[in-house]
Amino acid sequence: MLKATLEWRKEQKVDDMKLEEFANMRYMREGWVYVDGNDADGRSVVMFRKRKDKLPLSESDQYLRFMTFVIETAVKNMKNGQEQWIWILDLAAYSPTNAPPLSITLSVLQLLANHYPERLYKAYVVNAPSIFQLAWKVLYPFVDHVTRSKAEFINTRDLHLQPSKASAASSWGSWASSMFTTHKNSSSSSKVPDTAAANGAANEHHADAQITLDGAGSAFMKKGCASSFAPFLKFYDTPYSYERNMELLKACGW
Repeated sequence: MLKATLEWRKEQKVDDMKLEEFANMRYMREGWVYVDGNDADGRSVVMFRKRKDKLPLSESDQYLRFMTFVIETAVKNMKNGQEQWIWILDLAAYSPTNAPPLSITLSVLQLLANHYPERLYKAYVVNAPSIFQLAWKVLYPFVDHVTRSKAEFINTRDLHLQPSKASAASSWGSWASSMFTTHKNSSSSSKVPDTAAANGAANEHHADAQITLDGAGSAFMKKGCASSFAPFLKFYDTPYSYERNMELLKACGW
């Protein structure tokens, strides 16, 4: 894997990236994905903000290069000897009309898995609308079981706070209960579920329970305990600032 990554870095000219290449891209101007600082232990916090605009397939190569730049920034931004990151995915504005092409999403997952393995510490999927369950059923088989175990679905209303996006007012609905079922057996398995198994998910759930898609063996996912996300509310609630992002990028040596 190391040899393949070194060859990939050379082919993609990753080490030749310059801030000027990305500074005027709309992904950076509008804050689609960006590094937003560090957690208390020094891990980089990566913010993904689902914007209302749809990412066209024609921008696939440009977007993947931008994502590589963001990921490289996250590596540069780590402190206190940390080697992992935390992702916060704000999906409040997600809809079928602005969902990214599946091929781009899978390419990003492949990018992370092939060239930045074992980097994920935690991923918080925040205020996902109920319609997102359809996308999740498609993506689920392509997300390895280790990554799934590190992902938590969060609703900010569980913290007795209003979601920061107006479109999130009814975002959570009951989709978690339709997607997940409480699983009390602590054994684990790397078996990947099929879509039919995902469609059979039952309705029983609990906010603090460890949960799994029904029929998915022991490939666990968590509907997260809201308190675990509390330290990261400041990242979620703080609007994106292009100027602040530029300061961080320059501090990282870009």
